[in-house]
Amino acid sequence: MIAKLFKTLAFLFFIILISAIGVDFWLQAFQPQPIFSNLDTSQFGNATAFRTNLEQEIEFKDFSFTLKTDNRHLRTFRKVDYEKADGVYRVLCIGGSIFAASGVNNDETLSYFLEQILKEKIKTKQFEVVNAGKNLWELAEFFTFLKNEGKKYSPDLVVVYHHTGELGTFDLSEIVADELSLKKLSKEKGQVSIKGINFDIRVRSVNATLLNFVQNFPGYDFFFPRSHLTRYTEKSLREKLIHPLDPNNESQKNFKLFFEQPSIKQLSHFNFDTPYGKIENISKNRLETIIYSIAFEKFSDLVESLGAKLLALIVPSRDEILGASLLPQELKPAPIRNKPNVIWLDLTEPLKKLQKSYFFPFNFPQKIHWTPAGHQIAAYLGFNQLVSSNFIPFEEHSKNLVFDFSSPNASEIFESSNNRIQSTLEQSKYLDYLKGIIYKNRKDYEQAIKFLLAYLNHYPDDPESFVHLGEIYLDQKQPRKAIPYFLKAFSLKNSKGSEIAVLLGNSFYLSGQLREAERYLRQAVNMDSNSYKNRYFLGNFLFFTKRYEEAITQFEESLELNPGENLVLEALGGTYFKLGNLNKAIEIFKKILKIDTQNQAALATLEFIQKQAE
Repeated sequence: MIAKLFKTLAFLFFIILISAIGVDFWLQAFQPQPIFSNLDTSQFGNATAFRTNLEQEIEFKDFSFTLKTDNRHLRTFRKVDYEKADGVYRVLCIGGSIFAASGVNNDETLSYFLEQILKEKIKTKQFEVVNAGKNLWELAEFFTFLKNEGKKYSPDLVVVYHHTGELGTFDLSEIVADELSLKKLSKEKGQVSIKGINFDIRVRSVNATLLNFVQNFPGYDFFFPRSHLTRYTEKSLREKLIHPLDPNNESQKNFKLFFEQPSIKQLSHFNFDTPYGKIENISKNRLETIIYSIAFEKFSDLVESLGAKLLALIVPSRDEILGASLLPQELKPAPIRNKPNVIWLDLTEPLKKLQKSYFFPFNFPQKIHWTPAGHQIAAYLGFNQLVSSNFIPFEEHSKNLVFDFSSPNASEIFESSNNRIQSTLEQSKYLDYLKGIIYKNRKDYEQAIKFLLAYLNHYPDDPESFVHLGEIYLDQKQPRKAIPYFLKAFSLKNSKGSEIAVLLGNSFYLSGQLREAERYLRQAVNMDSNSYKNRYFLGNFLFFTKRYEEAITQFEESLELNPGENLVLEALGGTYFKLGNLNKAIEIFKKILKIDTQNQAALATLEFIQKQAE
């Protein structure tokens, strides 16, 4: 009986094997499956997580690093148990690609450096730092991980971050509420009422389970690069891992669907009535920031329920650190409530100031990701904040603990962290580019030009370097010398084409070449017709060349793209004043004050125009 059963099972296995081989050959011939990165799986209720027990050399642009994970899907630098030993203070770092740390080894991450600093500085307490970073994770994934897995580590302190570039990719569809409604207050303004906020990543549990089954199947790592059927199966499961949005779901209201309603999209300003308090007079371009801040309060409540404290870092982009751009403060998330267990640390100004002093990079070339030095510096900045806020236990005097970034050996400490990647940095000539930007920020223009030109000798088609050279001459009030560099940058097709066109328009205007100035400002509008700023810049040009009617057209089209933008409304009101249409100017400035009752400049202008109208 047993022998017969064995023969039957063997026969079935043989049939399945032959069928699989046949399907694999068919796929190879008619639908070949390319090899893709299979370092991810689905865990913790999240769509992505590292696979377990990885040890793989990975190329990150021109830089190599070793990715190691443990049996709990974490990129740790030593074994970590759920159970916390008596007397241990445990820090749990949850983040996206910055904490996942592409380009650096496990012992070159912020989590690693923070643990080393805590152990070195505070001898009276035991510390453990756990790294739970995964690229593609955002606030919803932070919450889901902490709720389903992170709590098992019994953290005393949770560290998360918000990258300033993430608002553009912030997925509103992962934020939901029990009740979400709008009351119109005026033609331009509405009040949003929110009750019962939560997160919903919409992972299909069946697909996640099957994906894990496939990846844990004996021989998976052997078959994956060799079998088209294996790759096809995994790709199919990944593609249907997330439930699509259901607009008919009455049990919860989705923020993405709610704010995509035509009746809401036409509004320019909002008041919010949230479970965490009222927020008033929010412009349309700040919606993602405010929704993130509201959702963050839900996350902070979860941290508090675990008896832990929370440190939230604001992480700037590479361009912000280098001073090439700056995100306005109002577009950064901020706490709605003052909670004793939560502190925020904006790393923008500290990193910007330090990068101006140090000739080694905090970020990898053209990447948001930190170099080892960037991770170490951020760890020290975070440590200083924790000590200054008395957020961690210590018996030593705080002044003796805080790291002094002005100390003579500080630069040497951080630069040595980049030793492993130093040769690659030198070969890439990125250090010439970095020195050029640093000297530019120091206003040592002679040295800046020298290093930027040296970089261009190796990379003659780098638009960023040409833009920086043009900006140097603009800063020196030499627009005619700036123009050739902006023209060269403009000729190199890149994503910032419309911004360069605006720089060209400005440079030609300042050099008195009005026809060329107008041509490039109009080209900027054509290149990015959805940019309200481009139409605003063109409107300003037309205003200063006394073509007021045309300026009004541009300002009004700018307002169609971003209704209620005060800067544009003020320009429009000023243009009507120049035309002598005082009633229209008064109407516009009253509109500004209706949206922003605290706008003292608009109030003073309105009073001036009203006196003129008497």
